[in-house]
Amino acid sequence: MKQINFIKELKYTYMGGIFHLTFNVLLICIFII
Repeated sequence: MKQINFIKELKYTYMGGIFHLTFNVLLICIFII
């Protein structure tokens, strides 16, 4: 049970990280343009 919960949290952190990266790239692009 704990293992499944850990994997679920890991997935959410991974998705959040990707979202954060794309958001930062968008911000940088907006500042450059």
